[in-house]
Amino acid sequence: MTRAGLQHAAVLYDTRDDLVATIARPLATAVDAGEAVTVFVDGDVEQALRARLGTAGTAVHFEDPAADMGGPAQDMIERRRRKVEDLAAAGQATVVGQYPVWAAAPDMALWCSVADAALAGAPLTVLCACPTSATDSAEVARALHASVLGPHGMQPNPDRRDRRDVLAAHPPGPPPPLDPPAAELSFTGADLRAVRRHVAEHASAAGLGSAQVQDAVFAVNELATNSVEHGPGHGLLRLWSGGSGFVCEVVGPAPIGPSLLGLVPPTNDQPRGRGLWMARRLCDHLHVWTDSYGTWARLRIDPAGA
Repeated sequence: MTRAGLQHAAVLYDTRDDLVATIARPLATAVDAGEAVTVFVDGDVEQALRARLGTAGTAVHFEDPAADMGGPAQDMIERRRRKVEDLAAAGQATVVGQYPVWAAAPDMALWCSVADAALAGAPLTVLCACPTSATDSAEVARALHASVLGPHGMQPNPDRRDRRDVLAAHPPGPPPPLDPPAAELSFTGADLRAVRRHVAEHASAAGLGSAQVQDAVFAVNELATNSVEHGPGHGLLRLWSGGSGFVCEVVGPAPIGPSLLGLVPPTNDQPRGRGLWMARRLCDHLHVWTDSYGTWARLRIDPAGA
């Protein structure tokens, strides 16, 4: 039977056996229906699931969740979103993603919100498995899913909250600190040409080729323009260059508020969000966060072939 759209459910479990018992039946049903089934779970869960599913397990594509967990969380969410979108493009599918016990609540909040927005209308069942021992993340999972899959099957979630409230309560934290920047430049709208020139110089010094330099200039210009147009009209550019590639921060003294941080393409009627979305397409890494000062965006572009 064809689904009308996304079914996005939380699976809150105490033990590995609880998880396996809960998801085995819907996975077997999806296999019987001819759906593509992809499961991101730890090795011990995979072994137990294969034993439980029997021959149906041969039709399940298993992936190690750690393969997507490396690096900054927003990059991980971007990779996972693209993978699941590819599955949706191929037709009806069921996807299970297991979150580790150390997963941070802000990362869970952002992923669940991104999945809802990016995959709405897709013929997908997405099951987010979260251990109850990860107390904060489990609370977020319960707050953001329309349904909960448990021992008695799929049930509507009476505890669901508005995602903007959950994102506001669990904002992304800062990335690891860096050494002092090689250069800083305070800017207003009248200084954007100087911003682009500084970026081009430092990107070239970092070993980027001409096409990558253009990408860096475009991405930073989008972020700096956001700071000018959607903030108090000024911002700060911080630049690093060295063996690790081109690194830059754009700082604006205005909070961004609850946001999907450019991880979902903006719709035609959205007044904001295009700059971050476009910048993510051009950078190897982009992390956005807020603090008491305002909104920070750190991007990195690695030299081609590095």
